Formats: sequence, C-alpha cells, structure tokens
Amino acid sequence: MMSLEAGLRPVRLRMRLERGLAWGVLGLVLGSGAALLLRLAGFLWPIEGIWVLCGLCLLPFMLLGGWAGFLWPISARKAARRADACGLMARVQTALEWQKRPATEQERPMISLQRQDAQRALETFDLREALPLRPQRSLLLIASGMIALTVGLGFVPNPQHQVLQAKAAFRQEMGKQAALVEEGAGKLEAADPKANQEGRKILGDLARDLRKADSPREALTSLDQAQRRLENLQKNDADALRNALASQGMNDVASALEKGDAKALQSALEGQGSQSLAQSLTQAAQQATSPAAQQALS
Repeated sequence: MMSLEAGLRPVRLRMRLERGLAWGVLGLVLGSGAALLLRLAGFLWPIEGIWVLCGLCLLPFMLLGGWAGFLWPISARKAARRADACGLMARVQTALEWQKRPATEQERPMISLQRQDAQRALETFDLREALPLRPQRSLLLIASGMIALTVGLGFVPNPQHQVLQAKAAFRQEMGKQAALVEEGAGKLEAADPKANQEGRKILGDLARDLRKADSPREALTSLDQAQRRLENLQKNDADALRNALASQGMNDVASALEKGDAKALQSALEGQGSQSLAQSLTQAAQQATSPAAQQALS
C-alpha cells in the first residue's frame, strides 16, 4: 500500500493544474483589458504595430498567470483538506496530523488503522470527478467581450492612421536617401580606400542616422552634424597640408594654397628647382599626418 504522501501527490498535481487554469484565465482577462486600453490609446497617439502589441498583451499575461498558478507549490496539509472536502470526511487530515505527532503504545494501533483507511480512500479517490478542470465562465465571457471590442475598434476610422502613413512614407524616402549616401561612400572607397576612410565613416553614420530618423527635424539634424564633421575633416586636411609644407620651408606654397591663388602658387613652385621641389614635397608627404594631405603632396 502506498504511503500517505504518495497518495496525496495526484491531488496536489490536480490542484496545481486547476489553479494554473484559473490563473491563466485571469491573465487572459487582464491581457485583453490591456489590449483594449492600448487600442483606445491608438485613437489619441500614433502607435506603430498596435496589433502586434495587442497580441503581446494577451499571450504573455495568459502564460504568466498559468505557469505561476501551476508552479506555485501546494502543501500536503492543504491537499489533504481539499481531498477531505470532496467526500473523504476528514480522514486524510486526521491521518496526516496523527503521523506528525508522537504516539504512545496504546495509540499506535489506532493511528495505523487511521492511516490505512486514509490510504485506501485516496486510492479509490476519483480526481476527475472531485476536481474537474473547468474555467470560470464569467471570466471567459468578460475576456471574449473585450477581445471582440478590441477587434471591432479596428474597423472604426482612426485619425492617427494618416499620421502613421505619413511617417511610413517619410521613412521610405529616408531609406532611399540613405542608399544614395552609401553609394557615394562606395565610390570614395573605390577611388582611394586609405585616403577616404574617415569620409566614408562619416557618410556611413549619416546613412544609418537617416534610416533611424522619424521626422524631418531628426533628418536635418543628422545632415547638419555630417556636414560639420566633413568641414572639420577638410579643415584638418588643409592644416596638415599647410604644416607639412611649412616644415620644408615652403611657406609661400602653403600660403598660396590657403588663399586659393593659382598664380601665386605657380610662382612659388617655379621659384624652386625641380629636384629640390620634388625632394621637399616627398619629405612633406612623409611628415603629413592626414592621408588626404599625403595623397595631395604625393
């Protein structure tokens, strides 16, 4: 004959299943309420992917409630009380209590008979009939009503729909512009990978920011930042070129380049011998800190 604790195991498992089902239905009610509130909020604010979010409200609430109800432990005393309430007439509780307390020689035969009687009662105990797994209908009706209302609101004209369409069209346009920027970065890489590395990085960051932009303001901010970075890069290249030329005593050439004076640049270059000029430019290219300046001097 099985022990009293072993006989209570099916009862405890059935109680956990029963509670898991009840908590799962309660989670479904809470999730459907959250989905309904989210659907109503969609009429006030533009919420992207609202149907996916509504579905995510339903499933996690229901699963979380069901698993919490099933995994939460049930004590043997509670299972014994529930079994006795289903027709065992306090047999299991009495046997469980006598089992946990010390007994005298005179009490032991009575305790043994009590335990055997409780064990036989548990062996013949019909769990399916005593503990049926039936969800509460009122909660299911409430959840079904809120789900139906949530779905029905999808057929009501929503003023935020045009806002979402405009945002989607804007993102599509920004995606096209980002593709053009990436095409330009690819041309820079094909021209000279080493010299244009920093410029390609700036263009790559710009393409990424354009794809993330949700409004014209964000896109313009990204363009302004990229423009500033390119201007700083050009300034750094110009400074590197001027410093490299100045280190070789070619201040006139550096000044003409800075001013953009072609005649002055020609005069400065003609004032030096060919061999001396080639040597000075080679040394300046070696000392230049910018890849663009090195390429220009070379």
